[in-house]
Amino acid sequence: MAIAGETGPAGGVHLHFGMQIDGVQINPREWWDEHWIKDRILSKLQP
Repeated sequence: MAIAGETGPAGGVHLHFGMQIDGVQINPREWWDEHWIKDRILSKLQP
């Protein structure tokens, strides 16, 4: 599930992302491949 909106001290719309397995909230980073995150996300955020 993902929800976009302004919350807390946010200066603009941003995305909140969460994962559940059998109704239990989990940390999605534990399920994502570290190399995929580095290649597909982090590499695009660095100048």
